[in-house]
Amino acid sequence: MPETIHPCAAGQEGNAMRRKDCSPLRDEDGSISLENRIRGMLQFGPSWYSEMQAQDEAFARLNKSLGREHVAIMNVTLPGFALTIPMILLSPQGVRVILPSRMKGVYRAKGDEWLKFGGGRSRRFSTARPNLQTRVTSMAQELFNFLRDRGYEIPEVEPVLVFTNPRTHVDSLNARVHIVLADAIDHFAANLQQFHPIMDQEDIRDLSELLTNPEAALEAEAQAAAAPEQPAPRPDAPIDLPEPTAAEKDVLTAEQAPALVPRRPRSIRKGPLALSRRQWILLGTMAFLELLVLGIFLICFLAYSVY
Repeated sequence: MPETIHPCAAGQEGNAMRRKDCSPLRDEDGSISLENRIRGMLQFGPSWYSEMQAQDEAFARLNKSLGREHVAIMNVTLPGFALTIPMILLSPQGVRVILPSRMKGVYRAKGDEWLKFGGGRSRRFSTARPNLQTRVTSMAQELFNFLRDRGYEIPEVEPVLVFTNPRTHVDSLNARVHIVLADAIDHFAANLQQFHPIMDQEDIRDLSELLTNPEAALEAEAQAAAAPEQPAPRPDAPIDLPEPTAAEKDVLTAEQAPALVPRRPRSIRKGPLALSRRQWILLGTMAFLELLVLGIFLICFLAYSVY
């Protein structure tokens, strides 16, 4: 059975935060059928359904504090980018890429590293895979480049890791991304609204339309680039004027007849002696200084010869 890809479905009417989901594996009401759940796990891996649940949990928590002026666009695939961005939050306060996760355990974000504290006999941190910091940073950078190439001069796209499992703890040491634990999601949403707005609702609407159908934007750009440019008219190109009627030809004499091709104006060049007053003064001053130098040199030469 061929896969049916529907446009990004919009939901959450009223004063709630708006949500648009671009996943082809969600039904119109946002649910995931058993068939699509199996297909998604086969296509994206066994953790796919857990990641989709984390999206729902993160959105539900954010929706408690954020109103209709915010838009969450889920599961966006940018042209030429291998990863699917799970959540893009468009707010008057800017653009953020959010990677929700249900992972549990003790982690450490140290610079670019993503470490996990081992259980059992391994009482130390070791490198964890996948590196969630690198993943969400790559998503944010790709989205930033995509928007800037389309002419949107946004200052940044902030990468955010949101953990929905209350049994998850992350120790941050100069982390590259904003890390939000389960008990701090409400605080993150409330603190977000304290920032200075940099976009209005028209900006958010334009970005929402662009991100829900990025292929159409690229296709429109390609068509605009392929359209032939109209050459600019040459200054000396003849101008097509209407032919005079027979009556007008009888009235106009040879001296009165207008030229159908306008003559190019002759370039006006000044002769070698056509100097301005300032130029004459400058030449006179230079000549006087040269004569003065020559006079001093001559006096010195005569004085040296005498003595």
